[in-house]
Amino acid sequence: MKKLILFVAFCLLMAGSVMAQDDPGARDSLIIQSVQVPLSADSFFVNMWALTDDSVMFYNIPLRLVTEGSGITFDTLTEVLFYPPIINWDDNFANWVADEQFLRMIGFADMGGEDNPPLQTNHNRVRCWVLKFRVADGATDQWVTIDSTTDSRSGGLMYGLIGGVDWLTPAFVPGVITFGQPVGIDDDGNFVPDAFALDQNYPNPFNPQTNIGFSLPASQNVSLEVYNLLGQHVKTLANGVFQAGKHTMVWDGTNDRYENVPSGIYFYSLNAEEFSQTNKMVLIR
Repeated sequence: MKKLILFVAFCLLMAGSVMAQDDPGARDSLIIQSVQVPLSADSFFVNMWALTDDSVMFYNIPLRLVTEGSGITFDTLTEVLFYPPIINWDDNFANWVADEQFLRMIGFADMGGEDNPPLQTNHNRVRCWVLKFRVADGATDQWVTIDSTTDSRSGGLMYGLIGGVDWLTPAFVPGVITFGQPVGIDDDGNFVPDAFALDQNYPNPFNPQTNIGFSLPASQNVSLEVYNLLGQHVKTLANGVFQAGKHTMVWDGTNDRYENVPSGIYFYSLNAEEFSQTNKMVLIR
């Protein structure tokens, strides 16, 4: 009987007939990762995190990629990867509509059979989805926002609660894909610094992400790496040729495998042909 009730509630959700309620505790959230992607990349990944203090049993996540100009140049979304607990749910559906740069994502925990775990993170940030994009030949510098939208079929962003008849709208943090080095976003094409510089990250301490700025007086081959207190490599934030100017990279507290790293002190090191400097930063989860 429980599964039948949940199935009926899911059908009502798709028809827009279930009732929304206020989020009674800490605000449930959906966070999209911001990433810096070099033009030399063949593909890249974008993490999506959930934070909940409610037991979520279904979700509706409609997303749209938005940019200025003539359209998105890095090609297409090729895959949506699912992670615990929702990888164990009965149904996780993702449909990419390339012509509209639109992604429809719907998941439902129980459609029959064994009970599946709800999405309940105790308000910790948990990676539940990863978007994989392919980079097209000839892709050009660009700045793209992954934003929430409204789906004509299933409505807006929502988390459905256990019991199947109530839902809430989570707080949403959009992600930004900085592809290459677009002028006016991460650098100022009219300003050329007269010296190398590595800025202190901001904010610091930080959670979930921080900005790291650096300045180049000339075009340089640059690497920007993150290390832990033991000197172990954690993340490569930049590795390639950057034009003269000011640049900003974003670190989201993950390693090169897109896994969250623990709270602690980390170091970021900028190395160019004529310059090297290391600064300290603090991640607090």
